[in-house]
Formats: sequence, structure tokens, C-alpha cells
Amino acid sequence: AVPSGFPSFAVPNIFDVDTIFNLAGASLVMTIIGYITLSSVSKSMSIKFKYTVDDDQNLLALGILNIIGPLFSAYWSGCSISRSAIGATNGEITTIGHIISGSVVTIAVLTITGALTYIPKSALAAVTIVAVLPLFTTDIIKDYWKQRHNKDILIDIIVFNISIIEEIYIIIYIQIK
Repeated sequence: AVPSGFPSFAVPNIFDVDTIFNLAGASLVMTIIGYITLSSVSKSMSIKFKYTVDDDQNLLALGILNIIGPLFSAYWSGCSISRSAIGATNGEITTIGHIISGSVVTIAVLTITGALTYIPKSALAAVTIVAVLPLFTTDIIKDYWKQRHNKDILIDIIVFNISIIEEIYIIIYIQIK
């Protein structure tokens, strides 16, 4: 069963040197991936809804979130592509919309988590896929092609196909090289 409510407040042990060394590499990779994801989603949304993005503000928010989150046993967080897509699909472009949807999620976590246990994972995956599909566009590929960035497109296609069968850290390494 899915546990209801939120974990209690607890300060994690951040002074264990072995833990710091064991997590340092993964933390760096997660930070880079999180920031790249946040940056790409925010830029995608800003183009779609015609507003400007302050990357410094995004990075600050991401840092604060990941400092406060562990105090409540939260996982590391970057941004939610599916959540952004669902909001965009439903016309949620203001802060108040995000506050309302966050409040609904909070109420659900506190009250109906037992009922959520019976929803098949495939149904949740289908909702996520349908919400994320509008974020994908071929306009960028067309623009690249017109600007003669054929080599970049070829590399992206190769990396995408390799990403289907390989681990994420290998893909990042290949894309950077």
C-alpha cells in the first residue's frame, strides 16, 4: 500500500565522509542533468507561452528545493516534464495555477493514497505520455536542417537510438564528446 501523509522532519547526516565520497559523482551528474532538464523545459514553455526565462532564478529555485527537500526525506528533484506538460496542455501558465495543482496533490497525498494503490502503472504511464507528447516538435530539427547543422542532427539521432539500449551516463558522455 502507498503510505499516506508526509515523512517527518529530520536532519540528514551530512558529515559522514564515506557517504559524501560515495555520492559526490552521482550528485554532480544529477545536478547537471537536472539543470539541463529544467533549462530545456523552461525554454520550451517560454517559447510556447511567449515569456522570458531567468536561468539564475531557476538555478536558485532548484538549489533551495534540493536543500530543503532532504529535511523531509524527499528525493532529489529537478523538474517535472510531465507535470509541466499537463499544466501547459490545460492552459496553466500562471503561478496560481501551479499553487492550485500543488494543493490538490497535497490533499491527495494526505487523504486518498490508499485508493491510488489500485491504479495500474500502465494507466499512469499513459496519462504521462499523452501529456508529454505536445512538448515534442519537429520545428527545431527543420531549423537545424535549414541552417546546415546536419552533423549535429546525425549525432542527436545516433545518441537517441543508443539511449534506448544504454545507461544514461554513457549517453551523456557520448553526447558531450
